[in-house]
Amino acid sequence: MSKQAVAFKPIWPFSVLALVYSLSLYNFSVLVGEGIEGTSLSKVQRDRVIPAERGQILDRHGLVLAEDRGTWDLVVNFLPVDRSVLSNYRNGVWTEEQIRTRLSDVAIATDLSVDELYQALMVNDSASQLLLSNISPFDRERISKALQAVRYCGLNLVQVFERIYPNGAVSSHLVGLLKDGGEESNQRHGGSGLEAGLEEQLAGIDGRSSALSVGRGHGTNPALGKIDSQPGASIRTTLDLDVSSYVREQLVDIMQKHDPMHCVAVVVDVNTGDILSAQGLPDFDLNNPLDSMDVVVDEATGQKEYLGWTFPGKWRISPGSTMKPLVAAWALENKSIGPQQMFSNKNGAFRLPGRVIHNSSKYRNEDMNFSDAVVHSSNIVMAQIGRAVGREKMADFLSHFGYNDKAKQLPGLQLRFQDGVYPKRADFMRKKGPNGMVFTIPSLSFGREIEVPILDHAMALSSIANGGKLLRAKLNYEQPTILIDRVLSEGVAASVRNAMHDMVMYESRKWLPHRNDFNYCGKSGTSQHLTGPASGKYTSLFVAYGPFEKPEVLVLVVAFGTHGTKAHYYGSQVCGPAAANILQHTLLSRGTLPSSDLESGGNKASLEQ
Repeated sequence: MSKQAVAFKPIWPFSVLALVYSLSLYNFSVLVGEGIEGTSLSKVQRDRVIPAERGQILDRHGLVLAEDRGTWDLVVNFLPVDRSVLSNYRNGVWTEEQIRTRLSDVAIATDLSVDELYQALMVNDSASQLLLSNISPFDRERISKALQAVRYCGLNLVQVFERIYPNGAVSSHLVGLLKDGGEESNQRHGGSGLEAGLEEQLAGIDGRSSALSVGRGHGTNPALGKIDSQPGASIRTTLDLDVSSYVREQLVDIMQKHDPMHCVAVVVDVNTGDILSAQGLPDFDLNNPLDSMDVVVDEATGQKEYLGWTFPGKWRISPGSTMKPLVAAWALENKSIGPQQMFSNKNGAFRLPGRVIHNSSKYRNEDMNFSDAVVHSSNIVMAQIGRAVGREKMADFLSHFGYNDKAKQLPGLQLRFQDGVYPKRADFMRKKGPNGMVFTIPSLSFGREIEVPILDHAMALSSIANGGKLLRAKLNYEQPTILIDRVLSEGVAASVRNAMHDMVMYESRKWLPHRNDFNYCGKSGTSQHLTGPASGKYTSLFVAYGPFEKPEVLVLVVAFGTHGTKAHYYGSQVCGPAAANILQHTLLSRGTLPSSDLESGGNKASLEQ
């Protein structure tokens, strides 16, 4: 008994341990059955993201504005414990010399030295090492074959995508850039412009591959499967690459000749609302944004500001005399004036209670009808036309042509246009203090006391060109034309088009380009700034559309902060040549105009004058 008891004593602790061990195994198996297997497996599972190819951004003709270019990187993405070369060395399977021999083929294929590869695999314990980048498909095949000699060594070829912008700075603000998805993700997200606005369609879905460590000394086993990535969709926009490239050339010319603070041009199809181009300067090269911009340092704060980062077209503008055709059209539409009704120029000074209105030029002080007022840009006659429309109708004018409290935004574009600044309805009705018939209505009639979003202004002016239809501007080529409202009768629109055609044909404006087989319409604007960053300077504008007989395209060019002599701030001289050149080039690109007379006709001669 005692012997048995004595014999039992040394065995008892081990029996208890065995029992605890058995219970532990049982508990482990139960836990696995209850869903802990994923947690246990994660300790040995190695996941890798397979990046999705981002969709292309295309112009209206299918030309590439932005696309992914696939290349390969050679990386070390195994932990030391999973590297077969290191495990085999530690276990005495391979010597250092044997490892170097096996790595020699990889060294030849990659142009890396054996020492560099040995250091990365045997010494550096990081599982995130980039050894080579931008490997071509041809070199990738060569390196892949060499890696067969050292399988699971820790070296891997990983496909990566680089976002390429083939056209550099052309349409850079609209196309936009990507922002980094972070170190833990290979995803690249849109950061601005179309890249951000179309993120959901362009991004695609990343794939994933999983590998399982199968024990030290044996590397990994790609046994857990692979989910392929799904590429993003390619998006066709309304933009025209050829037109946009030419627009930028014309804006560069304005910046060099007239030195404004910035300038912008918008080109639209007046019959569809398609935006063919929206370009501003200063801008940046999409492939090298920071180095392509000038930097100014705020003396007070020391902070850097990159000139060109913000699209100048997002800021509201003072329309000046480019508002006059719309006011004249509104007066004709409401039968507030007659087409041939004459108005006095008051000998160059229109005296109202507490205010005197002058014309910008005093050489035309005879009586004028609305058409003459548009041609010669008479503030005095336009003020009388606005007063003839009356308080109620003038209070409705802005909203009728699409100038609302909130600027219209473009779906698919992460670029918010500034809201306009407009007088309130009470300002039109006021009879005491700043009388609406003395201040608000006359000023609005020649484009003062308001600031408008440039895109809203382009679409309002397009309603004159297309026969009276106010359309929604759009960037998606597949989107149908959206008619907001008919704002003018065809007859009134035609009458104002005639006046705007006479404006560009006026014989003294020899700086405006012409060609013998082409007629177009236009209107200039010049507005002086009394306050703000451009105090004492001007906003210069010119709108042109054509062909006169059947308009297709409208161009609005704006230069902000012009200064100096009249030749450097008058809208017709600063922006007129560029607007007309862009219009002619666009119509030539569309096949509306033949190319033969463009180089040898009146256009070239007029430009030289």
